[in-house]
Amino acid sequence: MTLYETIRLNLKSALKNKDNKVVSVLRLSLAAVKNKELEKRHRFSKTPLFSTKERDKIEKPEKLNELSRLNDNEVLEVLMREAKKRKESIGIFNSGGRHDLELKEREELDILEKYLPKQLSELEMNIEIDKILLKIDLEKTRDFGTIMGLVMAQLKGRVDGKLVGDFLKKKLVFLQNIS
Repeated sequence: MTLYETIRLNLKSALKNKDNKVVSVLRLSLAAVKNKELEKRHRFSKTPLFSTKERDKIEKPEKLNELSRLNDNEVLEVLMREAKKRKESIGIFNSGGRHDLELKEREELDILEKYLPKQLSELEMNIEIDKILLKIDLEKTRDFGTIMGLVMAQLKGRVDGKLVGDFLKKKLVFLQNIS
């Protein structure tokens, strides 16, 4: 069962149980997924990479629907983006003294996190980054962006990019001071 199907089933059960908060969050999440699918569909329908004969096949609605369907990784990206929005809102509402809205956003974030992969602790993140850095030839690759890209490719979805960036900056400064 795909992640999208899981969310749809959970939405149905939340509707039956009249759990309005879960219904609201899941509906918003499914709407974001649907928007991403429409965006992908638009890209496929306008892609000039295909010959006219291939484009005629793709422009059939069934084929276009099939091609524009999101896989689990793409659905996960959408959910991570939704969770990031909630985290940013929590920070803004907290600094603005709106604890009622902050609480609402935290509840929504808790619901979304059920569908996201388990986040690594800071210690686990440090260990994973150290393992990745051992594989990389740091003498040749000192560029922060390149290293960050390699690390995030392996840890995507399991850590916050800001934490990784901060840790990598400290680590690279430390390594430069040693050599």
